[in-house]
Amino acid sequence: MLFVLLLLHAVCGTAVLIAGRRLGRGAWLVGAVAPAAVVVWLVANSGRVVGGSGVSSRAEWVSALGLALDLRVDPFAALMIVLVSGIGVLMYAYAWY
Repeated sequence: MLFVLLLLHAVCGTAVLIAGRRLGRGAWLVGAVAPAAVVVWLVANSGRVVGGSGVSSRAEWVSALGLALDLRVDPFAALMIVLVSGIGVLMYAYAWY
């Protein structure tokens, strides 16, 4: 799920860049989807994250070379996610006004 959230940021950012003028003031809503989804995901998984076990995902990249991409959300990472995503959503809300 962590990789899906990363991909969602890329898709939303690209959509705002490509269709921003056509969307007009609605572009803020498209841009705010990804940070809001991260905050919702974090609230839904807060028991596992804060409980100390954390949440992790692993994606094999080049298995022949043993290369993989590991993502982990622990309590400190959760704090940073709340700060960055929360400020991101607030920036989009401010831009709407």
